[in-house]
Amino acid sequence: MTHAMQDPFFMSLDDMKRCAEMGAIIEHCYYSSLLGPFSPMPAARGRKQVSMDEFARAIKEVGAENCFIATDLGQALTPIPAEGLKDFIAQLSKGGITKEQIGIMAAKNPARLLGLEPF
Repeated sequence: MTHAMQDPFFMSLDDMKRCAEMGAIIEHCYYSSLLGPFSPMPAARGRKQVSMDEFARAIKEVGAENCFIATDLGQALTPIPAEGLKDFIAQLSKGGITKEQIGIMAAKNPARLLGLEPF
């Protein structure tokens, strides 16, 4: 489920859990944290920002095994994707997401979705 917490979906935790129970993998994108009134991108300033606390809570509630992380970066005025992923991981770690959970969401689940198992 792409951009689950971002518009136009704005999924609740219960919605994400129900989708995960049906087999969906929930995507969390760093880009969503760059939206809002202080966005470096003028067109994104009116959109809802997803905070790192919201991401961490969703991952804890839904389970890392049901999520993957990405940046969705590459636009002008945003960090380069590698730097964005590095910051996303650092911020999630500060929010209580473990190294093991990061590995599941950044490597294991994407590999599984691409049919690259066993990873």
